[in-house]
Formats: sequence, C-alpha cells, structure tokens
Amino acid sequence: MDKPVNLDEIVKLVRKAEKTRHAHFMISDRLNSRGRLLHTLILIWASAVAILTFANYENFKIIFPNLSEKVFTFMKGTMASLVFI
Repeated sequence: MDKPVNLDEIVKLVRKAEKTRHAHFMISDRLNSRGRLLHTLILIWASAVAILTFANYENFKIIFPNLSEKVFTFMKGTMASLVFI
C-alpha cells in the first residue's frame, strides 16, 4: 500500500526546495534594493523642495539670470507636487 521512500527522490526534492528558496531570496533582495533606492531618491527630492521653498528668489537669480519669479514659483510647486504623488 505505502510506497517505499526512495532516497534519490528525497535528494531531488531537497535540491528543488533549495533552488526555490534561493530564487525567492534573489527576487526579494532585488525588490528591497529598489525600494531603498526609491526611498533615497524621494528623500533627496523632498530636501531639494524644502530648500527651494525657503530660499529667496534673488539667490537663484545669480545662478540662472533668465529665471523669472513666476517660473521659479511654478518650478517649486511642480517639484513639490511630484514628491507627494
């Protein structure tokens, strides 16, 4: 009635389980790395928005002479909205 346990079959199943575990770890590690990268980019972007929010428009006029105050305000608002999306 009961089939005898074959040692070769058990070894194959152990190898298959190990491959599955390794594949799952690789996928999980890749997704965790992408999540950390996304978090870092959002943190940097939010810091840039904070700097622009509290910066004086005249300070940026030196670096970008053709920058108007409307464009500066629009750029600041667009960057802030992209961070919070």
